[in-house]
Amino acid sequence: MDPLTSILRLRVDTIASGLSLQCLSGAIFGVCSHVFYYRYGFRNKQALGIICYHLILAGMLLITLTSQHGARDGLARTLLVSLSYLTMLFTSMIVYRLFLHPLRNFPGPLGAKVTRLYWPWIGRDGHLEDHLLAMSRRYGDFVRVAPNELLVTALDGINKVLGSDTACSKKNSGMYDFLDYKGEFNLSAIVDDDMHEPRRRIWDQSLSYRALQGYDEAMREVLQDWLEVLKSASDDGRALNVSLYSMLIPFDSMGKVGFSKDFHGVSQGKENHMLRLLEAVFKAVGYLGEVTWPFGIGKGLGLDRDMVEFEELAVQLTDERDKVSQSSVTSSKTY
Repeated sequence: MDPLTSILRLRVDTIASGLSLQCLSGAIFGVCSHVFYYRYGFRNKQALGIICYHLILAGMLLITLTSQHGARDGLARTLLVSLSYLTMLFTSMIVYRLFLHPLRNFPGPLGAKVTRLYWPWIGRDGHLEDHLLAMSRRYGDFVRVAPNELLVTALDGINKVLGSDTACSKKNSGMYDFLDYKGEFNLSAIVDDDMHEPRRRIWDQSLSYRALQGYDEAMREVLQDWLEVLKSASDDGRALNVSLYSMLIPFDSMGKVGFSKDFHGVSQGKENHMLRLLEAVFKAVGYLGEVTWPFGIGKGLGLDRDMVEFEELAVQLTDERDKVSQSSVTSSKTY
């Protein structure tokens, strides 16, 4: 073997050895990221920050390797190291979820055990609830429908989970932490018992027998609008879209009872703008199948305009309703 060939082979072996070490480092970092970070708690709300963090790291790695090996080799090395990191990160997740996870012994579809993205995949036809019902019939009362989630259809199980004396908690469930408006959470999304209890007492008062009697007049007004629509359609021989009115009736009732506001949906036979926004938001939730991290990304980047507008309108309605309540209290005291 001539000296030039020996030198070239030594250089190739050195480069390969260095690249292998870099890829191995990336792989180890991927496993450690899962074992020491992603395995603990839910990271839905931090999704945008996590993406930015990885992009920054990839950029720093590209700059470092490009300065050492040139643009072409530096880019190739960056891609290989990043691929090694991502491969071992997701391999570690899959192995853990299939063989080491506390829910590993519960039955369920393989895809659901591996990733939450199984939900939007099976629900792409818009009938996720039918697929979940089919799972329950196939696998039983307790079905693993996501890596960290069980579908419970046994009545005694539901009582133990949702009953007043339950030992279960909403904390660290990954579902409620993104349901905030500028850091404020609605009643259903509050996970702290000390914060939830006083607000729940107020809510319970609004559903008491005496309070429900006070809603009767407003509900009758909505139903009267519906009866007039039926009469008009009958007189003219027109067909009615009953599905549309099945949304308009409860929405108008909510407006009158909850916000002292008439949306005129039933009388006009068309959806209010806020109802359209509500449908758009829940349609996205339905198709994503409770995969919440895209909402965190969209909210962080200002892309989810329907949800932002809906939240702003909800706050506006609440403020207007609060003014009505304060005005009523002031009038009562004056009288």
